[in-house]
Amino acid sequence: ISITNTGDTIHLVIEDNGKGFDLTKTVKGIGLINIRNRVEVACGQLQIITQPGQGCRMVIEVPVKPAD
Repeated sequence: ISITNTGDTIHLVIEDNGKGFDLTKTVKGIGLINIRNRVEVACGQLQIITQPGQGCRMVIEVPVKPAD
C-alpha cells in the first residue's frame, strides 16, 4: 500500500502478488462496486490491473479540494 499527496491529487496504490482475477468476468461481491462508487463520489479515477495468476494492482487518484 502506498499513499502519496502531490498537493492537488492523492495517489493510492494497493497491490498484491495473489491469485488475481479476470476483470472481464462479472464480480459477484460488493467490494469492487463499493470501491468504484466511493472513488466516483470523490471525483477520482480508479484503474485495476489484474490477471489470473498475476496478482492485483489498484491505482486510485483523487483530487484534493483546496481549503476555503
